[in-house]
Amino acid sequence: MKTFIPLFLGLCLLTACQRGPGRSTPPDFALNCLEKGNRHYGAEDYPGAISLYSQALTAAPRLVTAWFNRGNARFKAGDLTRAIADFDQTLRLDPEFADAHYNRATARFDAGDYAGAVADYTVALRLNPKQADAYYNRGAAYYKLQKFRKALADLDRVIAARPDLATAYNYRSKTKYALGDRSGALADYQTSLRLTPDRAAYVQKH
Repeated sequence: MKTFIPLFLGLCLLTACQRGPGRSTPPDFALNCLEKGNRHYGAEDYPGAISLYSQALTAAPRLVTAWFNRGNARFKAGDLTRAIADFDQTLRLDPEFADAHYNRATARFDAGDYAGAVADYTVALRLNPKQADAYYNRGAAYYKLQKFRKALADLDRVIAARPDLATAYNYRSKTKYALGDRSGALADYQTSLRLTPDRAAYVQKH
């Protein structure tokens, strides 16, 4: 079995003043740069977005939205180290920002820091317990750490909330297989196939 892990991303952008200490109004220049950066991000021009967010931060260094959005743009551009650094600063300014914990967890996962990913997904879930995608992603991180029973508990929870999610059954199949539950693994894998319209492509990928 391959260990392909499709994580759920939460790379949503914020507009001005949605987050931050006191939510004070930043300078107009910073807000304009933030708005333009969001447009570049939406057009998948991540270097352009990063440049504009950086200009916003030069004018307003405590603008949480710009730190967060630049972290997302850097993640999309494949610069995981700097993306994590931006999420670090976002959380220094706003420690209870669930989406920042979630996105830093995903960046940490992609960087191979599975323990760090688990820690951040756990905080994200404390702040937003209804975020089923975080259970799925944390289960993937636990799997990578070979903490299979914890992975199984998270995937059970995902499937209880989303019983039509084929990838969750496929991933729980891998986890059960690792725990020695061959019949359970086969049953979950068959369910994942049943829920997947393009079965041939799914089998080849997984």
